[in-house]
Amino acid sequence: MPTTPTTPTIACLLCVAGVACAQTTYRIIDLTDVTRDPLGLSIVDATAVNEDGVVVGHGFEPFEGKPVALRWTSEGSVVEVLPLLRGDDNASEAWAIDADDRALGTSDRIVFEGGPGPIRIIQDPVAVRWDDGGPVSIESLLSRPAPFELTAVRNLNTTGDLIGWGREPTGTGGFSFRGWLLDADNTLTDLGLLNRPRAINDHGLIVGEDNTGQDKAYLWNDGVLTNLHDPDILTGVTSRAYDVNNAGDIVGEGQFHISQPEYATLWRDSGEGYEPIHVLDGLGFSRPQGVARAITEAGAIVGWWSDLDAPPFDGIDAFIMPDGVDGEFYPLMDLVPDAATLGWQKLQRADNINENGWIVGTGVRDGVLGHAFLFIPIECAQDIDGDGQLTIFDFLAFQNLFDAGDPAADFDGDGVLTLFDFLAFQNAFDTGCE
Repeated sequence: MPTTPTTPTIACLLCVAGVACAQTTYRIIDLTDVTRDPLGLSIVDATAVNEDGVVVGHGFEPFEGKPVALRWTSEGSVVEVLPLLRGDDNASEAWAIDADDRALGTSDRIVFEGGPGPIRIIQDPVAVRWDDGGPVSIESLLSRPAPFELTAVRNLNTTGDLIGWGREPTGTGGFSFRGWLLDADNTLTDLGLLNRPRAINDHGLIVGEDNTGQDKAYLWNDGVLTNLHDPDILTGVTSRAYDVNNAGDIVGEGQFHISQPEYATLWRDSGEGYEPIHVLDGLGFSRPQGVARAITEAGAIVGWWSDLDAPPFDGIDAFIMPDGVDGEFYPLMDLVPDAATLGWQKLQRADNINENGWIVGTGVRDGVLGHAFLFIPIECAQDIDGDGQLTIFDFLAFQNLFDAGDPAADFDGDGVLTLFDFLAFQNAFDTGCE
């Protein structure tokens, strides 16, 4: 079993061979492939995936860079552009997806003024939900007008509560930003200092940050706000919270030292308050700048990191800790046996994970940034090429792994590649997939 990310290995792929599996392997789907033609969107972000595997996100127009809200179905093979709310809207973003496959986010009107010289960007965003009949403004669901503009939906829980943010004109030409909660009874609540809510669990705990100055992570619980930025541990000035599960575990990023970058962080209730934990501490990194972006009910954490003291610095990498902060660490690239042969150079961000272990994020493929991906666990591990069938091509894929000295070919889990790995693969192949 690996103890540091510098020696990643997969002890075995096959539970059916009678050997304990170190970690699931995945097949990867390039979501950008289906947006480039005919939509012409080659830079894409995937932001959320629900339990049915429906993915939402947005692509970016090639000329002005305006976002276009998207929804993928059929394991990422079918994509649709979500319609705009108003006739003169020209941009949209999708940030969340509910159990009924309804996307939630923003429909926007973006105007560029000025030029040559300085250009002023004017935006008029509206928080929306995309129902079967089309987009619906969140404010239209209220029994009375909102006290401020509702500009974005960011997340929801399984009980139907929505969270997002909005803005209120200040009278000086600017805006003050507000966080809000819309419960299942369509009652709107102002979240006070928590003006950037990111996630809500089924018990109504909401996490995010106050971004009026240096960002500080906050927890909202039935009207009570808790500042998660413990100055005795997070001696830096910045922290942000991105997700919370029903156990109350919170993930995000925190600046543990004033002279160091933000580290991937887990906040856990000790009984005397929430204590920040450096997620990647003790894994052999020197300065692992990073983000813990999402956490499942079982405690699996996904996010991204880069070790700033490990040259050559080549950007960020996505990771998963399937057993949480006390378990093993795996770069996502190490969990796709054929990632390199498919042209993937780097999986940069893991943004969301559902309870079935499906992951969405963004990477680099064929030297091009902005390739959104969908990770689907391989339930039949001997199906190495991930096509859903056991064929001669799986033998060829295994042979390629073995010849390349890839640890994924260590099917008997003894740490070396030998004839016995071929025998273990053959036995699993003969057993078949259920």
